[in-house]
Amino acid sequence: MDWEGSYNNLTIVGGGRGAGRMSKASRAARYLRIGIVVVAALAGVQRLAVGAQEPQPQEKKSRPKLFIDIVQGQDVVNNVKQRVAREPQIVVYDENHNPVNGATVTFLLPKGGPGASFPGGQTSFTTTTGADGQATAPGLQANNIPGSFHINVVVSSQGTTVTSTIPMANVLAVGVAAGTSVLTTTIITVTTAAGIAGAAAGTILTVTSGQISPSK
Repeated sequence: MDWEGSYNNLTIVGGGRGAGRMSKASRAARYLRIGIVVVAALAGVQRLAVGAQEPQPQEKKSRPKLFIDIVQGQDVVNNVKQRVAREPQIVVYDENHNPVNGATVTFLLPKGGPGASFPGGQTSFTTTTGADGQATAPGLQANNIPGSFHINVVVSSQGTTVTSTIPMANVLAVGVAAGTSVLTTTIITVTTAAGIAGAAAGTILTVTSGQISPSK
C-alpha cells in the first residue's frame, strides 16, 4: 500500500472538506450581515415613508392687532323732526398704523328706544373696509324718540375681532341741524323731575337764547 499516496489523498480530501465547511460558515456569516443591513435599510425606508405621510405641525401665526378710529358720527345730535342722521364712518388700523383692507365691519343699532335704522328698517349693516381702511354705513335715519344711544361696531379680520361704540343722540330741537355735533349744541338731560319745575324725568332740554326750556 502506498501510505504516502493515501496520506496525501486523505490530506487533500480532508483539507477539501475543511475548506468546504469554512467556506459555508463564511458565506452564512456574510449572508447574515447582508440580511441585517437589508433589514435595517428597509426599516429606515419605512420610517421615512411613515414620516412623510404624517402631517407636520404647522407654525402658529400670530393674529394681527386691530384698532378702530371713529371718523364720523361720534357724539352727533340728530334732529328727529328731520328724520335724518349723520352716517357713521370708521377706519381700521393694524399695530403699525397701516389701514386694514378687507376687514368685515358690522354696525349694530339698538332695537328699541332712541335710535335709528338703516335702509329697509334694518338695525344692522355689514360691509368691508377699502384700501384706505374705511367703512361707512350709509342711509342712517333717526327715529322719532328723543334720547341718547350707541351704535355698536364689530370689526373682524384674520381671526381677530375688536369692537367699539359710536355715541349719538336724538333731539326734538327745531334749531338743531341734522347731524350736529354734541360739542356745538348744549344738551341737558334731567334725571329727576325735581330738576326743573314742569320737566318730566329724562326730558332732553336745549339752550335757546340763553334760556333752558324743554324741547318741543
